[in-house]
Amino acid sequence: MAFFSHLRVLVAWAAILLLAPSVNAESVVDIGRSEAGLVDWGKAFLPVWAPDSLVGTPDGDSVRIRTGSKGRKSGEDPAPDTPDPGLGKTDDQGTAKQDADNPAAVDLPAPTDSMRALVGGLDIGELLGDSLSPEAMGDSLRYWADSLGLPLESLLGLAGLNLDSAGMDSLISLADLAQAVAADTSFLPFSPDALDADVAYSAVDSILYDIAGQMVYLYGEAKVSYQTFNLEAEYIEFNWANQTVSAWGMEDTSGQVIGKPAFVDGDQGFTADTVRFNFKSGKGRIANMRAEEQGGFIGFEQSKRNQYEEIYGWKGYYTTCSDPDPHFHIQANKVKLVPDKLVVTGPANLRIADVPTPLFLPFALFPLQKGRSSGLLLPEYGESQGLGFYLRNGGWYFAISDYLDLALTGDIYSRGSWRVNAASSYRKRYRYSGRVNLNFANTRTNFPEEPNFSVARDFKITWNHNQDPKARPNSRFTANVTAGTSTFLTNAVQNNDDFLNNSFTSNITYSRSFPGKPYRLEASLQHNQVLAQRLVNLTLPKLAFTVNRIKPFERASRIGQPKWYEQIAVSYSAEARNEISVADSLLFKPEVVDAFRYGMRHTVPVNFAIPLFKHFTFSVSATYNENWYPETIRKTFVLDSVYNAMDSAIGFGFVRTDTVQGFSAARFFSTTASVSTQLFSMFQFRGKRLKAIRHVMTPSINAQYTPDFSQPIWNYYGTHASDVQGTQQTYSKYQAGLFGGPGRGRVGSLGFSLNNTLQAKVRDQTDTVDGHKKIQLLDQFSIAGSYNFAADCGLNGHVEHLPGYQLFHLLG
Repeated sequence: MAFFSHLRVLVAWAAILLLAPSVNAESVVDIGRSEAGLVDWGKAFLPVWAPDSLVGTPDGDSVRIRTGSKGRKSGEDPAPDTPDPGLGKTDDQGTAKQDADNPAAVDLPAPTDSMRALVGGLDIGELLGDSLSPEAMGDSLRYWADSLGLPLESLLGLAGLNLDSAGMDSLISLADLAQAVAADTSFLPFSPDALDADVAYSAVDSILYDIAGQMVYLYGEAKVSYQTFNLEAEYIEFNWANQTVSAWGMEDTSGQVIGKPAFVDGDQGFTADTVRFNFKSGKGRIANMRAEEQGGFIGFEQSKRNQYEEIYGWKGYYTTCSDPDPHFHIQANKVKLVPDKLVVTGPANLRIADVPTPLFLPFALFPLQKGRSSGLLLPEYGESQGLGFYLRNGGWYFAISDYLDLALTGDIYSRGSWRVNAASSYRKRYRYSGRVNLNFANTRTNFPEEPNFSVARDFKITWNHNQDPKARPNSRFTANVTAGTSTFLTNAVQNNDDFLNNSFTSNITYSRSFPGKPYRLEASLQHNQVLAQRLVNLTLPKLAFTVNRIKPFERASRIGQPKWYEQIAVSYSAEARNEISVADSLLFKPEVVDAFRYGMRHTVPVNFAIPLFKHFTFSVSATYNENWYPETIRKTFVLDSVYNAMDSAIGFGFVRTDTVQGFSAARFFSTTASVSTQLFSMFQFRGKRLKAIRHVMTPSINAQYTPDFSQPIWNYYGTHASDVQGTQQTYSKYQAGLFGGPGRGRVGSLGFSLNNTLQAKVRDQTDTVDGHKKIQLLDQFSIAGSYNFAADCGLNGHVEHLPGYQLFHLLG
């Protein structure tokens, strides 16, 4: 029975320890003092044990927990110049001794295996290790619970126990007891002065609790959070009696102040030398504050913050210079800051390099409103050599909605020139964004009475549109458009980089893929404008449809080795275009429609590769092409006389080209077969840097065949007389088509190629795993030749390329 009595005490003590938060994590504290002078636990438990050391007093006045001592020995102060109330001392042997400032405080060394801790006058080590009698443990447990203000009956009742159950004939689950206590905290008393939310705090160096003084001291990268309030500093004091927090930086070994307070409350934030803040009232005092508000910087030598988050400052300044010691600023003795609204000052003076200037203002007002708002855009002034004095970029900005805006601006010049501009931006998050800019300019160069006077009317349009990839993962629409008159950049440009530009380009593209299918569709509109030649090239539109490489004969469930026909792969691509190239002066004429050229091209490549005799690879490929044309041409020789300006005959005929309307298709193909293998060789070296050289040779033999599509059987070519003697000349009926036509001449060739690659293995001290790295010495040094048996003289060969600079780089 004594064993179960002991177990009951151990369970209750372990439950309390389990409920206490870890010191190394962020702790939550809301502690007050009850009328009886005992600890009022409020909303959280005070940590009673830490991995490094536990320091307490016999009467429970102060407890210190070290979270990371940064190399200090037990008993050393965290900071010699920082108040350390309630901290006990130890002698050289680590024995606890009295503190002159606090006789009741002692500093104990780190706990040993007995886990001794003095809390509320109870020696837990003695209770658990020395006196094991049931009577002593029961009395001690009751006294310990009473001293902390915790009803022991309520605590044990959560686990189904009571003080009179002397039998204790069943084991108690510590997890069940801890879970029951955490689920029902109604027996824990709350202080009427408790805060509305938890206060989270942490520190890297150490945390000191002064229970008698109701203080918490945080050393080293300290942090305190309460609701929307966050404070970080090197040293922070928290007084839970009046619910205030104070923070400031500390000097390091070099005398530099580190860890100055950084304060954030919602959207408002600033840095300062010292900060004092009251959680309950929301008021505070700040010394040497500096904050950033809407692109400007505000600083105060002394300031106060009220419960409405407004800041009143003395000896303040406002500047747009980001330097901590600004090069220029407006200084005023009295400043009021209303966050996200405005800054109001009394009499203010402009200072440059901290030197007062004669510019004084009776007051100053700086709006700090977030977001966009409609308003006047002030123009800039200056002088242009050819256009006179000007006011530029003045106008009005319209904040139409959260997704759309509009800016109407204009320029006016003293010699009569003017320009208007409409710019609009639009954005919808996770969908799309873009900007449209329209410009129209009326440029009058020089005066009307001057001989070089001219008037030019120009326009320019730019449009950029981007779609968020997450909006439609399987489709995408983009636009980048720049178009206008050829003389706009010459007459109305304000940027030197634009003045040197010689072309306008545009591209509008829509693409779509099909999930689970090997298809892809793309449509685009393209524009290219050569300004110097005043030539416009348009593609309206360009369509492309592709089918990725597939193996139509491959079995769905493969069993054993694949058959040779299963390696046959097929792909498909189709392209349709409608193009025109015309002078910009004729672009909008009705007859320009007849100048468009259009057509469609289909390409079907088929190939397969199989191993041959283990060390060789045999591959065959064929490409089928089919082009569609809306018209063809026909050439004939016209017997006629041609006269010059002197009415002298210079010829007796010419070749006339006629366009024949009607659909026509040209089909042509080519085939290739090849056998290849790879040979490897390795050269080892004993040098300190060069370890080995690897040589890879890839020899191959190939054969190619393409019919002669100029033969009459194909009907792709025609003949016409080229002179009065009747000399015949062959021409392609599709030579004016968008994609050309089939080629002339038969190809029946046999060729070879030898590709060489050299790699070196050298020592690399930066590689800690292998200690070596590979360097490419020669990349694709190739020798190839072929003989066309179908041509009159078909022997040819060539060397492709030799990047030898890599070899010299290595040896150098």
